[in-house]
Amino acid sequence: MMVVFAAGCSTSGERTLIRASISPGEASRSGGAGSNVPDTDTNLGRLTVEHVIGDGVGVGFRGSAYGSRWGVAEGSSTSTTSLAHLSLYPHLMFLGSADPVRIPIRLGPEFRRHDVNLGTGAGGESKYRGYGVAAEIEPEWTFARNDNFAASVFGRLHVGAGLAAIDGFMQDDTTHATNFEGEVGIRLQASVVSISFGVLGQETRYGASGEDNGARIAAADFNFRGVFFSLGAVW
Repeated sequence: MMVVFAAGCSTSGERTLIRASISPGEASRSGGAGSNVPDTDTNLGRLTVEHVIGDGVGVGFRGSAYGSRWGVAEGSSTSTTSLAHLSLYPHLMFLGSADPVRIPIRLGPEFRRHDVNLGTGAGGESKYRGYGVAAEIEPEWTFARNDNFAASVFGRLHVGAGLAAIDGFMQDDTTHATNFEGEVGIRLQASVVSISFGVLGQETRYGASGEDNGARIAAADFNFRGVFFSLGAVW
């Protein structure tokens, strides 16, 4: 079996990838404690590091984060509100291909964090922490290639689930969490340099808390939609 680590590069030995990505887009939250957070402009940053240990097996790590702040009028004053996200995904990677298609599969533990601060008059501050496992698949088809250049189209689907802790406005509890990510794009590689661009989306859902003195925190959905631009190196 031939192992392809990046478009245009095949290997049966060790390979390393480092890729940084910026994604201008909009984040929002519906449900949860306090009022909803409508679409707000932000930038999602991602860093991916992966290393192929041997034929068809590798290890990797991906981290992503965004943060957004805006002002809300409260009577005669204006308070600063914010929405922030962080995810950490160390994983095992299984690489297979049947030229010109490669299909990386990733599996590992995942940590997700979402923080919302709506000010004292709109529901206060809520913190969500999710701990679970996630799997993803990223099929890629190389449609043009020569000795020094390759071009491919790819898609990625990420699914995660686990438990979550909620530190809400006047109430704390535990619940469950699920998350989905998807992206579609084009990848260009020349020598060791890799460039990617496309569209992506994220959704994380935290279930409702249990009742505490007749009160509960409603289920909450955090979403991000945007485009992405990535620059990486493979060697």
